[in-house]
Amino acid sequence: MPHSEQQSIIIIVLVADHPGKINTVIQLVNKCQCNIEDSFIAIFGKQFFFIMMLSDSRQSISLIKAMLLKHDTELKLLSIMQKTTSGVYKEYFSIIIANVIVNVAPAIVEQFTCLFITHNFNLAKLVAKIQPATNKYDQQLEIDMNAQSFIGDNE
Repeated sequence: MPHSEQQSIIIIVLVADHPGKINTVIQLVNKCQCNIEDSFIAIFGKQFFFIMMLSDSRQSISLIKAMLLKHDTELKLLSIMQKTTSGVYKEYFSIIIANVIVNVAPAIVEQFTCLFITHNFNLAKLVAKIQPATNKYDQQLEIDMNAQSFIGDNE
């Protein structure tokens, strides 16, 4: 039997933070015999995000897509799927972690993101929170950013 061509897919699962639902998704992935190449988990508000890159045969990828669509309503989750290609991970050249507190001003976050981008850094994290005014300070904005530049990007 010839070996099927390897395929890759990115799946984003959004579900209300509830114990066991992501485990059920992982069980479906296992049942379809897909490989989890990479994943990321985050909680925003009361929503739980599970992002994963799967790879395997065309048949296995088609099966996981069908199974997730079938279980979306039952598990009360939203899944988004996009075909992709597995790639070679780049090595980091430079990593910058910045945390600044500045006075609230129009387009201030955009100015910081443009600063990193103009120096060929890719944003990896961005958090911007307005801190309420106090007796001592006016309203301020805390910006937390991570950016990275890869070998070859600056050559």
